[in-house]
Amino acid sequence: MHLPFLSPGSLSVGGALRGALFGGAIGVALLGVGILRAALFLLSGHRLAPISADDLHLATFCVGGFALAGTLLGGFWQMFRSEATAYVGFAFAGMIIMTAIMAGEKGGLRGNDAVDWVVLLSLGAGFGCAFGRGFLK
Repeated sequence: MHLPFLSPGSLSVGGALRGALFGGAIGVALLGVGILRAALFLLSGHRLAPISADDLHLATFCVGGFALAGTLLGGFWQMFRSEATAYVGFAFAGMIIMTAIMAGEKGGLRGNDAVDWVVLLSLGAGFGCAFGRGFLK
């Protein structure tokens, strides 16, 4: 059986590397927004708990999820020959990011029940499509 999406020419290594860098940069930028918000919160006279190892663990999974999603989108970008297939790719990338974020939480992936997974993957697909809309326009 021939699967054209798995042929040697379907994966672009350069695109995957660019996607990983772009996805990682988005993850770091979003962490920067969080740090800016925390700084403004502290400047307003409020207090925050110190950053813990769990916080750094979650941040690592968040940035890693964005980098992995970018790697897959960039590597397989040439397969998305229509807007509809591009949206499928962005939806899948969003699901990867949401799964990575949940994996970074204390309970990990095993701490979720079926409803959590439905919500998690649905939100990921929705956020991925929303990002795709902005990216494609």
